[in-house]
Amino acid sequence: MLVVGYTRIKMAEKQYMDAFNDELESFKDRIRKRAQAKIEEAMQQVEEVDYYIALHSKVAQWCSG
Repeated sequence: MLVVGYTRIKMAEKQYMDAFNDELESFKDRIRKRAQAKIEEAMQQVEEVDYYIALHSKVAQWCSG
């Protein structure tokens, strides 16, 4: 199977190469979108932690007088 794929690429059949490149670009796009979603999720978690740290600090100051 791998040899057949390699042979097609080597022969550079236009239709095969176009389909391959389209699939490759689609895959890259899905990876980029998923990575961006993960980054946004992580940033939201960081903001939540920062909020709770600041809140805890204010409560601790308030309690200590």
